[in-house]
Amino acid sequence: MFVVYRTTHPSLGLHYTGKSSVRRLAQGYKGSGVILHRYFKKYPKDQWVTTVLATAENETEIFDLEVQFIAAAKLQPGCLNIAPGGTGGIVWQGESPLKGRKQSSCAVAAAAAARKGKKQSLATIEKRRSSLKAHKRTAEHQAAINSSLVGRSMPPASSQRKQKVSNALKGRVFTTEHKLKILLSRQTTFAVQKGLASPLNRP
Repeated sequence: MFVVYRTTHPSLGLHYTGKSSVRRLAQGYKGSGVILHRYFKKYPKDQWVTTVLATAENETEIFDLEVQFIAAAKLQPGCLNIAPGGTGGIVWQGESPLKGRKQSSCAVAAAAAARKGKKQSLATIEKRRSSLKAHKRTAEHQAAINSSLVGRSMPPASSQRKQKVSNALKGRVFTTEHKLKILLSRQTTFAVQKGLASPLNRP
C-alpha cells in the first residue's frame, strides 16, 4: 500500500507533499525534500504534522496522484516542493527558490525563538567576521553612523558585566602600540562627546 502525504508546520504555514509506503510513514517518515530537511535542522521534526492525502495499491498509480497533489500544493503559499513528483525528485542546485520570498511575522518570530539561547560555533562566527571585513561602508553611511553617536554615552555596566570583562582580560598582556590606540580612542571619544571634535575625525 502506498500513500500521498503532506507534512505541515502549523505555525510557520510551510508544507511539503510526497509519496511513501504505509510502513515507512508509520515509522515516522516525514519527507526527503532538500528545503524540507533544511527546515528540519531549525525546527525539530516533532513540530511537523504529517497527514495522508490519498492511497493507492501500486506505485504507478501513486506516482500519478503525487504529481497532481504537488501541482495543487505549488499554487499555495509556503510550499517547499521543488520537483514535480512522479518517478523521482531532483537535487536542487543553484539559487534557492525561497530567495526573495518575504517571511510572515509568525515565521520570523518562530525563527528568532529557535535561535534564542543557542551558541554559534567558532566556524560560524569566523565566517560572519570575514563577511563583515569584506563589506565596506560608503562615506555617507559612515557619516550617518557617526552623527547618530554624537552625545551618546554608554549605560553604566552592571557588576556582573564588569566581572566578566575583568575575567576575560585577566592575564592578557597589551603591547605599547595597543595601549596607545586605546588611549587615543578614549581621548577622541571624550572630545566628540564634548563637541570639541567631529565624529568624522575618529581614528
